[in-house]
Amino acid sequence: MPATLRIQFNVNQKRELDRTLAVHEAKMKDLRQPLNEVMDALERYSDEVFDAEGGAQGLTPWAQLTEPYASIKARFFPGKGILERTGKLRQSLAGNASGIRRVTNQKLTYGTSVSYAGYHQSGTGRMVKRPPLRLSMPMRNEIVEIIDKHLKVED
Repeated sequence: MPATLRIQFNVNQKRELDRTLAVHEAKMKDLRQPLNEVMDALERYSDEVFDAEGGAQGLTPWAQLTEPYASIKARFFPGKGILERTGKLRQSLAGNASGIRRVTNQKLTYGTSVSYAGYHQSGTGRMVKRPPLRLSMPMRNEIVEIIDKHLKVED
């Protein structure tokens, strides 16, 4: 029997994705398989975001470091990209212990418990915004395609 499924993805209470799909009602009881696939895709995508210093898949890259901080970082943390002084934030979004990963029958929760992530996500009065969590249009489409592939109403 056809039903509708609403897919929402929020970052700091800001809606990044909101789509509705027609699906088989019976298939909606346990969404763990497609949600685990979405989780894997988000972890891979997070690496792309950090590799491109925010500019993955057509997103605007993060603001460059100020010259004084860039000099300090080059001296004490050579070869580390923007938002990667220790690598803890990147690793947490790619699946290590500091990451937040929960998949239930109907919900996926993905994020980080790194304490300073929110400052980078939203910026502060002294720190420019460099959001590690935001979805490109290709990533939004991939999430919808993963779920649609598992749940679509067959003709």
